[in-house]
Amino acid sequence: MQTRHFLLLLCFFFCQLSFAQTVNTSWERYLDEYCEMEDVESAEYKVLHDALEDLAEAPIDINTATWKDLERVPFLSAQQIEDICYYVYRYGPLQTEGELAMIPSLDTPRRNLLKCFIFFGQPVVKDTLPDIGTIVTTGKHELTGMMKIPTYKRAGDKNGYRGYNLKHFIRYTFNYRDHVKAGFVGAQDSGEPFFANKNSWGYDYYSFYLQLKNIGRLQSLVVGRYRLRFGMGLVMNNNLMLGKLPTIDNLARSTNVISGHSSRMDIPYLQGAAATVNVAKNIDLTAFASYRSIDGTMNKDSASFATWVTTGYHRTDAELAKKNNVKTWAAGGHIAWRNRAWRLGFTGYAAGFDKELKPNTNVGYRKYYAAGKNFWNISADYGYVTPKFAFQGETATGDCGAIATINSVSYTPSTSLRVLAIQRFYSYKYYTLYGKSFSDNGYVRNESGVLLGGSWEVAGGLTVMGYTDYCYFPWKRYQTSDASHSWDNVLQATYQTSKTTFLLRYRLKRREKDNEDKTALIWETTHRGRFSVHYEDGLWWSKTQADIAYCTYKDKSFGWMLSEQAGIQQDWWRIYGIVGYFNTDDYSSRLYVYERGLLYNFYMPSYYGEGLHFAVLGRADFGKHWMAMLKLSTTKYFDRDVISSGLQQIDASAQTDIELMLRYKFGGPRYKKTKSL
Repeated sequence: MQTRHFLLLLCFFFCQLSFAQTVNTSWERYLDEYCEMEDVESAEYKVLHDALEDLAEAPIDINTATWKDLERVPFLSAQQIEDICYYVYRYGPLQTEGELAMIPSLDTPRRNLLKCFIFFGQPVVKDTLPDIGTIVTTGKHELTGMMKIPTYKRAGDKNGYRGYNLKHFIRYTFNYRDHVKAGFVGAQDSGEPFFANKNSWGYDYYSFYLQLKNIGRLQSLVVGRYRLRFGMGLVMNNNLMLGKLPTIDNLARSTNVISGHSSRMDIPYLQGAAATVNVAKNIDLTAFASYRSIDGTMNKDSASFATWVTTGYHRTDAELAKKNNVKTWAAGGHIAWRNRAWRLGFTGYAAGFDKELKPNTNVGYRKYYAAGKNFWNISADYGYVTPKFAFQGETATGDCGAIATINSVSYTPSTSLRVLAIQRFYSYKYYTLYGKSFSDNGYVRNESGVLLGGSWEVAGGLTVMGYTDYCYFPWKRYQTSDASHSWDNVLQATYQTSKTTFLLRYRLKRREKDNEDKTALIWETTHRGRFSVHYEDGLWWSKTQADIAYCTYKDKSFGWMLSEQAGIQQDWWRIYGIVGYFNTDDYSSRLYVYERGLLYNFYMPSYYGEGLHFAVLGRADFGKHWMAMLKLSTTKYFDRDVISSGLQQIDASAQTDIELMLRYKFGGPRYKKTKSL
């Protein structure tokens, strides 16, 4: 107990010591304040993290950006994109970040985020595509390598996993202005075989793509692995989604986005080619084709599979047996018409597998899951956007014979106030292989609901955001053996001065679940609260944060966590640290705290039980070309002698990891942006 109290006092001391001066922090800080990261599965946020990291490394010229360019920024609403384009058209090029405040709909949270992904260039008279030699020699090249070294052995490392316990990846990207982008990734998880077993080509996972943009009528062309989003995502969206809080403003926009898949996540990406062409004034046509292998859990008949596996792990014989054992194809397109405030689009695709998809429908909630060999979906998306009013929607169907529809209405009576209503109806019989849109249960099926939300910049740096979302699920769900309801509420206040940002967030979520003997539904009620203070001035920055969680279901569970983050920066080196003490009754009151990692490494673990977490991250830039990063992190538990279970079990009360990264940049001019860790 004395050691525990000493470490806790050290945490508070570190908090007070670092609460001095700070440096301008990165987009990760603003994203953490803007999103409820615990509301979205970690795989999705890893893709989002990688996409934003790419955007930060190759920022958008705000003065030459088109609507399509700004659609790559996931947190901008349709109205904000329209207002940015109009401001540049009417008043000419922006010169400084301060001018962003002159765009009325661009509120403080979005303004802070946006400035991390843009630069202020001067419009060119004519931007033509040169020969290949010029592109290669004047483009920007970046080669990155990373390795994670655990200081412990899991049970699977001793017996079960087919590879060593190191995790590593290599990553190459190339950019030439806004015309050419290429990427390659090779990645290996801990425990996966390297140049062995099914990985005879070395890495367990590879991804590659080449993208051409803004070349005459060709708006975008991707060859290799890519992601798509059409409309509001009911039919096709294997791109990223934010949580409900950012959705208050940015859902009201239909998109037509093609992006190369540069992430290490094995999500349902597509592989082949996709292109968007401006076929006539205000009309864009997108077509795509894909053929790839996926992981599947085979049924006993060996001629069908039960589930499409997207974990990406291939460490054991059982996981390796699932690797690339199913082939899938998809082809389709989207046509979009836009004329000032009006938008209309149509999406359609057909897809199939070489083996029959046959889920286990004996489990009640899987009764209406997608089944068969061939599938199709079609939809119409529509919208009307003005400076004060926006209406967006999409309605879809498919071979399932059921309907899914989502519609949103937003109203901006003044530059400081925005309100939004979102209605969705997803039949319990509806399914799509590639759809993802706004929902409470994470899927475009078996849900009807209405969300009311808004954001209000009160005065003097105070911003209030919130929503209430009521849902009905007409069919069974996981851990729910009958029709059920949920009610989700969030209220967040942010107060910002020139040096300090205060954040206060409260969330109340209630959902019906089975009781102990599954004879009736009872409410699971979860309260979550967060208070944080971020201070910055000079060379130092710090963030003090307190989190609490209280859950009532079959039992009561309470947890709290106090954490402190801080950083220091000089011309060529930077250091970041975090220390946090957590104490929860069990997993039900677990807490999430976002932690900065190496580039292209999203990390937000859940903390439960009692313990102390500590991490230090250092970065050094050697000239214009080389960068090295080192991270040391450890979690010490006070309530257990064994961490995790099964093949992941660690026979110790502490877990320590070392991570290393080296990056080499060469080629074209670098953008002058504020340095951040």
